[in-house]
Amino acid sequence: MDIKLIDYQTTQYQKSIVLLPVYMAKGIEFDAVLIWDASATNYQKEMERNYFYTACSRAMHELHIYALGEMTKFLENDIE
Repeated sequence: MDIKLIDYQTTQYQKSIVLLPVYMAKGIEFDAVLIWDASATNYQKEMERNYFYTACSRAMHELHIYALGEMTKFLENDIE
């Protein structure tokens, strides 16, 4: 199966593996989502929390999160 890059010029896509920036994923759901680098370096600022949440919440069945280095603090459980 081919990997399809989704960008602003993409008007439709077929069932396949798609690669797209997280800011384009809002409103779209996928069977599985892979977040390649959920490190503290990539997701550290509070404004990036929404991007991370959007990426995580697009998965209907499977979510795989990987990090190069320390994982983002947004995965910590702050509920007491």
